[in-house]
Amino acid sequence: ADPEFVIPLILSALASCSSLSTIPNLAYMDQGKVRMTIKHSFRELDAIPFVSPHLYAQGDRPAYMITARGCQYHCVFCDRNALWGGGVRERSVENVLTEIRELVSHYPIEVIRFLDEDFAANHKRLLLLCEGIRRIKGKFLWECSACVNSVTEKGLLLMGHSGCRKINFGVESASPNVLRRIGKRYGRQDILNAVEWARKARIQVEVMITTGNPQENDFDRQLTLAALNELGRDGITITTNRLVILPGTPIYRQGLKDG
Repeated sequence: ADPEFVIPLILSALASCSSLSTIPNLAYMDQGKVRMTIKHSFRELDAIPFVSPHLYAQGDRPAYMITARGCQYHCVFCDRNALWGGGVRERSVENVLTEIRELVSHYPIEVIRFLDEDFAANHKRLLLLCEGIRRIKGKFLWECSACVNSVTEKGLLLMGHSGCRKINFGVESASPNVLRRIGKRYGRQDILNAVEWARKARIQVEVMITTGNPQENDFDRQLTLAALNELGRDGITITTNRLVILPGTPIYRQGLKDG
């Protein structure tokens, strides 16, 4: 985790022939054994240098950016909190806007894709980012992911006005029982509202569904299909994934406990 801070520490330790044991966030081999060092979440994300802009000059491929690390939610299948640590750490709004200005002023960037787990989590920050992006000169659009219970109608309208062309909602299921088991805090109506608000803001929507959730049965799947049918097809892409059990997640630990 936080390799931008950790890798320089590794290089410094190797140059001075000192131990790696005092460097956080490492797993390494020592005399045939795996050593794990203490976990630490670095807070000063503004100290991370911007990605070299020339790496983005690759035709119409989007420029990728992360403005925050971590997630406020704790879904049982997700390894983001295991990777980044608990809670959300944010880059400052001005730091993010400065990177965008540098990109669009020097390189032919047409699309920026924000890789945050939940771009709409902090409503006040979202407002400032949208206002700042709207003032940046240049013809570019942007995409992001968000939770259906984080977005608001006003927030999505602001996103649409500032150039957001697509939003990804990790819905997973529309069954109340499945949602409760996997740690989701929303319901069917929240899903319908989020998609309808995005439509009004003229933002394309991708809805991600997961199959193979804990104790999921045919009735649960029918509830999800019914909700998807109610969403309709206008401006919506539906993507399905199988549940993948990742190390460090609550569902992984429960699996080990259950044998």
